[in-house]
Amino acid sequence: MSTGQIVGGVVGGIVGFVAGAGTPAGVAQGVAYGAAIGGALDPPPGPKLDGPRIDDDSAQTSEYGAPIAHINGKIDAIGKVIWVEGGKMKIIAVETDNEGSKGGGDAGTTETDEAFWTGTVVLADHLVDGIGRVWFGSNLVSNGLSEDLDTAIASGELFPTFSLQSDTGLLKSSLNTNPESGTIRVYPGYDDQPVDPRYEASLGAGKASAWRGYTTMFVYNMPLKDYGNSIAGMPIKVELIVNGANEAPLLLNSITVDHPEPDSNISYWGNCAYLNSSEAVIWFPYNSGAPEKAYKVEVSADGYTRIGISVYSASGRGFGQGWSDNDNGPYSKKPLAAWPLAILDDTNGRFVFKNGVEYGRSVFTGKIYAGPYSLTTPPDTYAMAVDDSGNVYLVLSTGISKYDSTLTLISTKAITFSESYANRDVEAMWDSGTGLLWLMFASAEHFYAVDYDSSITSTLVVLPAITPAPEANPKFHINGGVLTRFYYDHNPNYIATLERWRLPVVDGSGQSLATVTRERLEQSKLIEPDDIDVTLLTDTVKGFKTSGYGSIRSAISVLTAGYPFDMIDAGYQLKSVPRGQSSVMTIDYNDLDARPDGASPGVALPSKYEMAKQLPRRVDLGFLDSARNYDKNVQPSIERLASTAVNIESFDLALVFDVDEAAQRANYEIDRKSLERRSFGPFFLPQTYQALEAADVITIPAPEATYELRLTEVNHLADGRVQCAGVPNDSTINIQNAVGGQGVLGDTTISYAGPSIMHLLDIPLIRDEDNKAGFAAALSGKSSGWPGGNITRSLDSGQTWKSIQSFRSHVTAGVCRDSLPAHDGCVIDRSSILTVDLYSSAMTISSITEDQMMIGKNYFAYGVDGRWEIGRFVNATLNVDGSYTLDTFIRGAKGSELYTDDHIDGDKFIFLADADAAFIAANVSDIGVDRLYRGVTTGKNIDTATDTTFKYAGVNLKPLSPVQLSGSIDGSNNWDLTWLRRSRLSSSWWVTGVAPVVGEDSEAYEIDIVNGSTVVRTLTATTGAVEYTSADQVTDFGSNQTTLNFRIYQLSTIVGRGFVAEITL
Repeated sequence: MSTGQIVGGVVGGIVGFVAGAGTPAGVAQGVAYGAAIGGALDPPPGPKLDGPRIDDDSAQTSEYGAPIAHINGKIDAIGKVIWVEGGKMKIIAVETDNEGSKGGGDAGTTETDEAFWTGTVVLADHLVDGIGRVWFGSNLVSNGLSEDLDTAIASGELFPTFSLQSDTGLLKSSLNTNPESGTIRVYPGYDDQPVDPRYEASLGAGKASAWRGYTTMFVYNMPLKDYGNSIAGMPIKVELIVNGANEAPLLLNSITVDHPEPDSNISYWGNCAYLNSSEAVIWFPYNSGAPEKAYKVEVSADGYTRIGISVYSASGRGFGQGWSDNDNGPYSKKPLAAWPLAILDDTNGRFVFKNGVEYGRSVFTGKIYAGPYSLTTPPDTYAMAVDDSGNVYLVLSTGISKYDSTLTLISTKAITFSESYANRDVEAMWDSGTGLLWLMFASAEHFYAVDYDSSITSTLVVLPAITPAPEANPKFHINGGVLTRFYYDHNPNYIATLERWRLPVVDGSGQSLATVTRERLEQSKLIEPDDIDVTLLTDTVKGFKTSGYGSIRSAISVLTAGYPFDMIDAGYQLKSVPRGQSSVMTIDYNDLDARPDGASPGVALPSKYEMAKQLPRRVDLGFLDSARNYDKNVQPSIERLASTAVNIESFDLALVFDVDEAAQRANYEIDRKSLERRSFGPFFLPQTYQALEAADVITIPAPEATYELRLTEVNHLADGRVQCAGVPNDSTINIQNAVGGQGVLGDTTISYAGPSIMHLLDIPLIRDEDNKAGFAAALSGKSSGWPGGNITRSLDSGQTWKSIQSFRSHVTAGVCRDSLPAHDGCVIDRSSILTVDLYSSAMTISSITEDQMMIGKNYFAYGVDGRWEIGRFVNATLNVDGSYTLDTFIRGAKGSELYTDDHIDGDKFIFLADADAAFIAANVSDIGVDRLYRGVTTGKNIDTATDTTFKYAGVNLKPLSPVQLSGSIDGSNNWDLTWLRRSRLSSSWWVTGVAPVVGEDSEAYEIDIVNGSTVVRTLTATTGAVEYTSADQVTDFGSNQTTLNFRIYQLSTIVGRGFVAEITL
């Protein structure tokens, strides 16, 4: 039973006792009525329902002896589970609020189980150079090789493939840190790769294998909700790369950002503060003492959105983000304080805000700051960065120093670079994705990644030079696998440029057929390297894999069929000879039919034909198609429609082809079968032809025709003769130009989900059905691939979280570039306009008619928490830059007119008319209590969202302030005070003139009589009028008053006083 029910039941019991003449029945009836009323005010918890539960949390790993892939080129491998932490999945009971009914109250909760797992899969039995795509089940979750910006960002969140550079050792060092939940880690099989720390922590020190020589993937707290809460439902497939090479950085996107108001007062340089790889704050100081200005841009793949302009005094060295010249640390007024800056740069120092702590470096004071701590730095300190644990790194001329979060020196290491740098010539930042310290030198062309603890530095990452040279030192930001470079040029158009680059990745187009063939043959311990001759093989194997302990012959047979060549025994060597060779010898026709003395003559060149009906009408080749996620694809050859053949032959090759290569290979096969339908032999040659070998091509000028044959059999007889057999040879069939049909392609791009933007709105009642305790809520994303999300709440200071509202699509919302002027809300505002930058290009808003606005369409909230104005609008005009301009408003609706004068640029806009906007029910007991909330993107771990403290004040339950306050003095010096009430509930008064319903349990008011700032008397009323008597005036003021100041509140039985109206008469 809730508090409201208990209190209501007690009060009801007393009333029932009196009304029921003291009988027990009266008491019982009173308790029942009272509890019902109390429950309506503060509903009891609803029923707790059980959703789907997981009965078995055990996890089955691979059996001993299960086959492990051996791959060549670039091809997929299916992971075999070899370890699960604790031998079972982690089961978490998730309690979710059910949506309440229109009558309000808590509709109860549903508790379901969600599974997570941490473990290892083995992918290959050897070292690989890199990885490409990663699939969980049928879902592509990473593609580090993509040229798509969103995919590159999303992939970097899961695993930044830059750290797989085999020539830097970064993988060996950076993977020693404990990763975040929902991420993966790949160990490619280095002979000195470390033991995974999570693995060792589970099994015990010295008891865990490093799996050297094997390619393994570790997954950490990976959610299984979308995979049937089962490890078996989430098979892991990874595109592995052998013979890969580091590719140069790839430009993913370049956006130029123009200054919103360029003029002659702008100084020659500007600066930028990055929020992340898609957001920047750009500021421009002004000459002649003019105020400095800054604006924020959010950069998407195809453009940018400018959000607000902020003006700062020019006296504060970089509008306040500089550092004071005393020991007090940074200025108290941080730049753009309304925006959650992650890093802010300017020429006066560096400001970093991480984990709720402010860090900074000042070149004026020569100090670094970490919250309340400060420290004088060496004079040759050139750059600063802060890692995820709050450790501070200083770049010195002699190396790099590491300090803890209290600025206590941990160590200094002589990590230097072949770059000349001094103050402001080097930038530093920490990248959480790679877990590395990154440095950029002044040219903005040279970048290094550093693993401090292991003193390992990456190879140089080189970007193209900026031409012409930028006006000010460029800035950079690293987010997983994406590097953002910013530079600014004021001449002639004050243009800033943001470039996004994919960091170098390991990629490969395959391995040479010669290398693959040699490697497979050398797997036999009976063959020495000198026993193998593959010099004639020139094809490239895009991808090939085998699993288990199959014979070497079976692996070679796939290669010989896919890239037609013959393997022969030639002089104590295994020699590979491609098909389609030129003739090595012409055979004299008279030398045929060589026979022993006294033997009867035979047929010089015997041959036989296959019947046409025995030939294939068409050949279908099954192959692995990388464009279809390495699933099997089938390409047919040309069909011999004029032939009497009816057979369709199919054969499969475990090789990677594209569709054109497969179609050409199928055509080759049908041409070969047609060509070789006639076979020759056996025919016999004298011992002068002892040099012939199988696979040689010979020419035989016969009386009826000249034949070119590829020898399929060469036997040396005891009497010296050479017995041969062959088939026709035609090198032209090796040249095919067929074009294959692609069919359905697999995924190569990933929709970047990104973070969720949550707005909790304590605003007046908009819909009558929400006339209960609760508040409005909106959840949105900035990326077009945002999949939805959940608002979660914690009642125990963040120890546990419960989902209270889900969102399947964006709630239309954004930021206002400008601001509306004050308005009394009495008439339609036809003169003002408001420009809104919506969070995502996936959001739209539409115009309506004025009549539709009058009946309650296009509601919006405008402002921030504590000063939301409610309005409606008619016109929404889409501008060329993607923003919307709104006009023709009802202002200050629902009693919010008191906030129309409080707006600033950068206020938030929430489209309440969006069907996805939500109302979250609460209890009366929640009013005035701070709660923690998080907006979590679907599929993301709850820890990826930040805490938001929100206090519901019951604004939607507060009566609106009365209007048309007036008063008059009668003949007895009494003040007769009057007013008109308003209602929280819907009203058509503007259209019909009919008075609205009261909207409260009863009509009641309190009127405060005010003397200066002191309330001298409070009157009560139950109608729109009250008398302030002459006697009360004398008591309160000492005399009758000719002017009077009073305040009036309509009362709610739930929240007490409503909004105030005040007047001096």
